[in-house]
Amino acid sequence: MEKEEENWNKHNNERIYWIESFVGQWCSLVKL
Repeated sequence: MEKEEENWNKHNNERIYWIESFVGQWCSLVKL
């Protein structure tokens, strides 16, 4: 059970990182 939760947290962190980088790029495009 613990290992599955760890894998889910890792996947969630990767998704959050991707969303943050996408939003950051979009914001910099809007500023231009």
